[in-house]
Amino acid sequence: MQAPKEGVSAEKGEAIPTARQSLSETPFMADPAEVAALDIPVEYVRRIEDAQRVYGNHYMEHRMYTNAWNHAVMTVGFQCCWLGVGAWIVSRSLRYSDPMNSLVARWAQHSWVRRLTTPISCLGAFIFTATCTQLPYDFRLLREASAGIETQRALMKRAMDARHVAYQAGKVAKEQLEAREAEAFAKDMKLQ
Repeated sequence: MQAPKEGVSAEKGEAIPTARQSLSETPFMADPAEVAALDIPVEYVRRIEDAQRVYGNHYMEHRMYTNAWNHAVMTVGFQCCWLGVGAWIVSRSLRYSDPMNSLVARWAQHSWVRRLTTPISCLGAFIFTATCTQLPYDFRLLREASAGIETQRALMKRAMDARHVAYQAGKVAKEQLEAREAEAFAKDMKLQ
């Protein structure tokens, strides 16, 4: 960040802070040399700056959606890992658990049912089920973030196109102005 430049007031001889603002922050340009150095007229510069501001806003929203998409992808990835952990716990419990530890050992006689209802299998089934209930919400967030990214890309492209159109229109206006000035100068020279 720059410190404001200091100028000296001619009337009082005191230092007054003057900050040189960029083109996008000023409503007009007071220095004729700066205006003459521009490729295009000032009104077109303002249109370009407006398009750049709009582009910047859409770019920030694009970054927001990109961050949301990254977060959703990471969450879905972790949940897929938890699905695998839950399925692995259930499968290991079905193979190696003791059917006598079943929660329904009194009522069920089938060994597969008994193994599926051991505490370890129930833990794996709970992990798997809880993760499955959360996944649709996370996939919806992922789809919404993807749609937002595409929308913001389209809006950023439109803002850049508006900037390009404003610059081209400014170039044409500058060329027409120079042609009129040259014609007026030539006409004035003929009269003298």
